[in-house]
Amino acid sequence: MYKQRTGVEVDGVIALDPVVLSYLLRATGPVALPDGETLSADNAVTTLLSSVYERYTEPAAQDAFFAGATGAVFHAFLEGRGSTVSLLTSLATAADQRRVLMWSADPEEQALLEGSSVAGELPATDGDTARFGVYLNDGGGSKMSYYVKPDVSLVWDQCEPDGRNGQRQLTLRVNFTNTAPADAATSLPKYVTANGAFGTAPGTATVVSNVYLPEGYELVSGSTAAGTVSPTGSFEGRQVLTFGFQLLPQASADFTVTVRATTTASKAEALVTPTADAEVDPTVKAACETSGAATLQ
Repeated sequence: MYKQRTGVEVDGVIALDPVVLSYLLRATGPVALPDGETLSADNAVTTLLSSVYERYTEPAAQDAFFAGATGAVFHAFLEGRGSTVSLLTSLATAADQRRVLMWSADPEEQALLEGSSVAGELPATDGDTARFGVYLNDGGGSKMSYYVKPDVSLVWDQCEPDGRNGQRQLTLRVNFTNTAPADAATSLPKYVTANGAFGTAPGTATVVSNVYLPEGYELVSGSTAAGTVSPTGSFEGRQVLTFGFQLLPQASADFTVTVRATTTASKAEALVTPTADAEVDPTVKAACETSGAATLQ
C-alpha cells in the first residue's frame, strides 16, 4: 500500500497504538504539542482517538496533529527523558499486550522477530494450552470502534483437571456494547460516525469479528444470541468463524463458540485485539477446572 502511494519500498514496519504513547508518557512526563496543547499519559488515548475529531474536521489537519503528537512523544523518548527502567518497562508492557508489532523486509532481521510478542503471529495451540484468536475490525468505515467495549470469557465445560489425555470441551463467549451516547448520530462529529457514507446509520458501530479456533479442536457450535450461525472459512490451516454486528448506541450483541478435542491441555487463552481501554487485558485465560473461567471486562 505504501509503495502504491509513494513508489518507495519500505525496509520495515512498526505499528503501535495510542495506548503505547500513553505508556511512554508515564515515563517521560507530559509533552508540549505544536498547537500549544499538552499531551499526557492521562489524556493521550482520549485526545488521539476521540477529541481530535472534534477539534479538527479536515483529515489533513488530523493527520498533521497525529504526526506532531507522535513526534513530540518520541522526541522526548530519544532525549532520554524519564528513567530508562520505566521506559523499558512501558515498552515491554505494550509488547506483551500486542500493542507494538514489527516486520522487517530484511530476512535476517525478520528471523529475529519471529516467535516474539511483536511478530503479530497467529496464536498456536499446544499440549498445555488451547488458544483462540479473536480479531476485531470496524466494518462501517467510521471511527466508532473507540466506543465498542468487548467482554470476553472462556469456560471449560468438560475436562479432566489432572492433565491426563481426555475429552475436553471449551466455550468462548464474546459480548460487544456500543457505549456511544444515545444521541451519537448528531452529537458526535460526522467524521467519527461516517454520516452514513458507507451504508451504516450515523451512531451505529459495525463490528466484524474473526475467530480463529484452536488447531486440532472440532467445532461444536458457533452462533449469536439471536440464533444466527456463523459462516466458516480457513486460513493457514486454522478454521475461522466470522461474526458481524451493527450496534445502535447503548446496544449490545454477543456470540458463543464451543469446541472440543481429546487433549492433555488444561489451560485456555483467547488473544483479543487490544482496545482503547488500557485497563482491559487483551489475553483472556482459563484453567481446566469444573468451574474454571476467566473474564475480560
